[in-house]
Amino acid sequence: MGLNLGRLMPKPGWRDGIGLAVSALLLWLVLRETSEGLCQLSLSQSGLAAFLGANALMPLVFLIQGYRLRWFLAPAPWQLRGFHGLRSVTIGSFYNAVLPGKLGELVKIHHFSRKNRIPLRTSLAAWGGEKFVDGCLTGLVAIALLSLPQFKTGTVGMVMLIPIGLAVVSMLMVGLAKRYPIAVRKRIAFLPSSRLRNLSFGAFVEFQYRLLHHQSRFRLAAFAIGFVGMNIINYLAFVLALQAANVPQELISPANILALLVVMGVIYFLPSALSAVGVMHYGVFTTMAVLANAQGVEIGAAEKDSFVLAGILFHAMFVIPELTLGSVHLWMDRHQVLSSADSRA
Repeated sequence: MGLNLGRLMPKPGWRDGIGLAVSALLLWLVLRETSEGLCQLSLSQSGLAAFLGANALMPLVFLIQGYRLRWFLAPAPWQLRGFHGLRSVTIGSFYNAVLPGKLGELVKIHHFSRKNRIPLRTSLAAWGGEKFVDGCLTGLVAIALLSLPQFKTGTVGMVMLIPIGLAVVSMLMVGLAKRYPIAVRKRIAFLPSSRLRNLSFGAFVEFQYRLLHHQSRFRLAAFAIGFVGMNIINYLAFVLALQAANVPQELISPANILALLVVMGVIYFLPSALSAVGVMHYGVFTTMAVLANAQGVEIGAAEKDSFVLAGILFHAMFVIPELTLGSVHLWMDRHQVLSSADSRA
């Protein structure tokens, strides 16, 4: 199934320039913290094994994401046959890794629509439902972390307030939209084109129908269970990546790993160049440094090097599976298109 990216992708603009500048600045700020330069950072044999283990876990996250999208379409939990989600997730992630501005999300929405032969509004609603549930549950995790002493003050504590605020605003907006649907339609009327207006309102109606009315408990439970499953896998992968970077063991605690998971969610919304380069490196480095200060861990040259290496490994841990699986599924899509064309000929 081919993708017409020329029609799908917006032209490069000033936002892409800002993302590139932010990524370059943050990457430079992180790399200058190394004591003897980037070339001196290396993995031990056990560190390499831990890093490869983290990479091996990440495809399971894609698998769960694909099932969640299928559950959005399925009329019942046991009726998943005929619905596809994994390939859309991996191809969208591939384009997120090679294009700036999270444009891979547009690819995922478009591919999921074409692969399952469903309206684009339904695919957009599935994407919105996924982000809504993830945002609300991430907010709950952040509230739990704020109850711990090391997160009540400081930079990481302030970061925890972002997903909480987003979750509260999202729930308020969904609640108000459910109560006042006509007001939503009036707001959508200000969008620039009739096609965009119809698509947005159609997605809003699908979102309400599938997540708030028809079989809503099943779908919300499926999305929530998927969120828990993905974060268990991410938790294990984060532990392995931190161990591979030789981060001090006292910093590899459950609370700190959960804080990193929340920070990764916040990083998703920040402007950056392709694959969140620089932004992810800086987020991991700063989070570990702030947590070390909060817990009284002395930060010397070796600790700084381990935090920089952790940022590099975290970025690679996401990008390598995205590029690998995305490339395979893109090739499979192209092969299917060519095969079907040959059969028709």
